[in-house]
Formats: sequence, C-alpha cells, structure tokens
Amino acid sequence: MAGRLYVTGIGDGGPWDAAQRTFWDEDAVDLLATPRLGYRKIQTGEELETAVQESARGLPIISLWIREGLEGVRRRIWRGEDFGKTSDV
Repeated sequence: MAGRLYVTGIGDGGPWDAAQRTFWDEDAVDLLATPRLGYRKIQTGEELETAVQESARGLPIISLWIREGLEGVRRRIWRGEDFGKTSDV
C-alpha cells in the first residue's frame, strides 16, 4: 500500500528481527538499483522518508535498497511513526 514501508520477510506486523535482513554488497546494489525500473538506492534517512512519502502520492516505487546503517529509521517508518526523525537511533 502506498505511503507505507513494507520490509521483505516480516510483513505488516512483524516481528522485527534485524538478523533476518539480507544485506548486499554496494557494487551489486549499484547494478540492481535501476531508477528507470522503479528501484532506488537509499543512503540517508531523508531519502527513505521521501521515497515513502512519494509512494503515498501514487508514484510507483517497486523496491528500495536501503543502507544497512539506517536500521533505526527503517524500523521507525515501518512502525508508522512520524516522519522527520531521520537520525538512526
């Protein structure tokens, strides 16, 4: 659904288990994250929030490749908490 972050392998309600996340080498992601096909490489919390907000306006986003260090931001957005708190704490 638009405007929400869905993380592969945990569904809507969790449980959130960071150990189950799959992380890819950045060079591989650079090959796979093709913007013209709807893929985005996310490096910052601001980029992640922007991508989720854009999906709420109906812009098609197929997959987001999110930097490993954004675990806290990713979890907060997945829980549906307020935007604008992009630090990874």
